[in-house]
Amino acid sequence: MEKLAIYREYKAYSAVNELNIDAKLSGEKRLLQLYELDEFRLQAYGSSRLYKEKTKRWSGPFTVTNVNKFGSVEVMTINGEKVKGNGHRLKVYHKNLIVGVVEEVIVNPLLMEADKAKVIKSNM
Repeated sequence: MEKLAIYREYKAYSAVNELNIDAKLSGEKRLLQLYELDEFRLQAYGSSRLYKEKTKRWSGPFTVTNVNKFGSVEVMTINGEKVKGNGHRLKVYHKNLIVGVVEEVIVNPLLMEADKAKVIKSNM
């Protein structure tokens, strides 16, 4: 019984000693992980900045040069620069479009039925 208690005490002492010895090593490892995390954060910031520059709002007339099957389009600016983007964001632009008066016609199905009945009665 006494041997078992001494063995356990030895194991506990070894574990504490091992932790104390590796404290400096684990601190250095943790510092290295923090540096790697900071570097990753800076890379992500740079990537997001580049993404924002590429996806900023477009202005001006463009000529569509290529349409892919998944909705992305390639457009060309007046300067000849080609830009890829989402086709859902494009709006149709008609050059020299003449704006005129639009006539609005409201169709009421009940009135149409009444007009058909009048036509049928007048043909009889």
